[in-house]
Amino acid sequence: MSKSFLAIFGAMVLAGIVLILSLPYLFGPHEPYQEQITMVAGWFFVVFAVVMIVFRAVWRRGIRANSTQ
Repeated sequence: MSKSFLAIFGAMVLAGIVLILSLPYLFGPHEPYQEQITMVAGWFFVVFAVVMIVFRAVWRRGIRANSTQ
């Protein structure tokens, strides 16, 4: 696996951890800007997941193209 794929995966995991840890605070007393932190972490998680899916498809297609040459 390439380093960029692992970096994107690591960023997605970090965003997921922040998202999971910030969710309980939405349903009880919470700090100012807690809602924004949760929304931003959620959006980063979604964006990184989409980038990983697209990057993996391109990476696999590149491997197949290189193996036939």
